[in-house]
Amino acid sequence: MKTKALLLPFLFLFLSGCSRNLKPMGYFTVDTYAKPIEGKIQEPLTIVLPTDIKDTVMVSGQSIKALRVISFRKTVTNNLHATLSKNFTTVDFKDQKQATGLTLVIYRIRPYWGLKGASTSVYGTSGTTFSSPVKFITANFQYDLTLYRNGVKIISADGESVSEEAFSEKFEIHDVFKNGLKVMCESINKKVLTDETISMLTN
Repeated sequence: MKTKALLLPFLFLFLSGCSRNLKPMGYFTVDTYAKPIEGKIQEPLTIVLPTDIKDTVMVSGQSIKALRVISFRKTVTNNLHATLSKNFTTVDFKDQKQATGLTLVIYRIRPYWGLKGASTSVYGTSGTTFSSPVKFITANFQYDLTLYRNGVKIISADGESVSEEAFSEKFEIHDVFKNGLKVMCESINKKVLTDETISMLTN
């Protein structure tokens, strides 16, 4: 797809973003959506994030300089809590799997830049026309999780979520990462609250 609009300022911004370090990100919250179920689940949910999920992560890929995210564990913890609390009465975080009750262990969370698509930017100056490819970058998150009940596995899943927004003239790269984490929390909520598990936990 070719765009004949004059996107010179955006093109310079994009190219400069690829050639220098991105400004680090700290703790943030997002407004997640969780489809409501009829009556909250009364059985407490414990979430375990292993130490493999670091407090500082580097997000890289697609020729974009790595984004350094600090307070990543706190960001994930609080946003997952906000998401799952919409349908669980009690959500707590522990360092290890519990022998009794519900425990959700999230073994891995790996964010990286993905490619949604590309277009050609055409611009001109002093009667000369130039063209350059423009990538549309998404924030992707890979994760692995297992839900246990009284130490017995009832769900095991791996997933990959992709941000709804992509880095373009409309969305800054930091906003895309925030949106990507929002989508990841919503995706994990769907993996946990399937029709089967809802029936099991509410009957």
